[in-house]
Order: sequence, then structure tokens, then C-alpha cells
Amino acid sequence: MQADAITQGKGLASARATGFRYPVEVAGVSVAAAEVHADASGSANLVANINCGPFVAASARALNDLAKLAPVNTGQFEACLLRFSAIPLMAIWLKSTGGASDLIYPLEPAPSVLVAGKLYSESDFLNAVMPIAQKRVASGGSQPVP
Repeated sequence: MQADAITQGKGLASARATGFRYPVEVAGVSVAAAEVHADASGSANLVANINCGPFVAASARALNDLAKLAPVNTGQFEACLLRFSAIPLMAIWLKSTGGASDLIYPLEPAPSVLVAGKLYSESDFLNAVMPIAQKRVASGGSQPVP
């Protein structure tokens, strides 16, 4: 997601798919994540990085925790990793494939405007991050703001 798109009211529909993230596990524990970039057709074309930052363990915990929640179990969703590049924020975006509303689940560590591990509707999530996006755009000049 990009800050300028959020401030223009484009919402989650403005997020672009950039690749895939794979957990790297040792003895059943996520120790790193491998990120692979994809081209416009969705084909993987470059191993971008392998990282072991705080979002690695948070991603694994989130997927396990989400599987236990009633709103998730009663709906049909595609799990996507949502990265908001304007602030250090990653979330699991549960994109509805069955007619329910999309859900956003911020990962720890989350900025102070969000609670990590809480399910948000799209509008509640966007309202929470809007002030941060506006501040980022105001400081970014005339180029599109990540």
C-alpha cells in the first residue's frame, strides 16, 4: 500500500501484489522469511531477500491465531500479507472470496494507532492509518509516496 493512494481514498483496492513470502522453518519454528518478487503476470522472477525481523514470528502466530477465530472460520478468505511501506506496518489481509467483508489483522509490532492481533474492518483500518498516511504524504514532495 502507498500513503498517497490511501489519502486519495483508494482503499485496499490500491494495494498491488508484488510477490510471495515464504516461511523458512527449522524444527517447525519460523526463523526467517524468503521474499520472491513477481512480474506483472504474477510469475515469480527474483528472490528479493531473506529476513529474520520481528514480522517473521508474528506472521506465523497470526496465521495460527486467525484459524481459531469465528469470523474467519465462517467465511471464505484468501490470506495476503499487506505491507504499508509508509510506516513499519505489516498485516494479514483476509480478502473475502465468499461475499463477506475483508478483514485486516495487524502484526506485532504495530504502530500506536492499531492494536496488533485485533481484527479490523477495511474502513476501521483505513481510518486508523489515515493520519499517518497524510503526514507521510505531506513530507514526501511531488513523487508518489510509498
